[in-house]
Amino acid sequence: MENVLVSAGSILALLDADSPLHGKALAALREMRDREMTPLLTNFIVAEAFAVLSSALGPDAGRTWLRHNIWHVERVSEADEERAREIILGAGTGGRDQGEISYTDATAIAVMERLGIKGVLSL
Repeated sequence: MENVLVSAGSILALLDADSPLHGKALAALREMRDREMTPLLTNFIVAEAFAVLSSALGPDAGRTWLRHNIWHVERVSEADEERAREIILGAGTGGRDQGEISYTDATAIAVMERLGIKGVLSL
C-alpha cells in the first residue's frame, strides 16, 4: 500500500461539512481508499490539526478528532527537523522563497523524503 501524507487543512475540510472544500476532500479520501492508499500524518501535523480544528470548530471537535484518529502517525525525527531547517533556509529547495513554507510543512517534506512518499492530500 502506498502512503499519502494528509495535511491539517485537509482534515479540517473533511470534518467541516460547511467547508466549500468538504466535497472535494471526501472525494479525495474515497479515491485514496479505492486506490488502496493509506493516509499518514506526522506528529507535527497532529498538533496543527488539533489547533486548526479547535479554532475553527471548537475545542470539542479537536478533542473528538484526537480521540478517534485511526491514521498512522509517523514521528518527526531529529534528522527530519535538520532537513526541515535546510528546506526553510533554502538549501535544496530549488530557489523556493523562504517565507512560503511553515515548519510543519518543511518537516512533512523531510518525512516524505525519508519514507519515499510521493502523494499528499493538501487542500
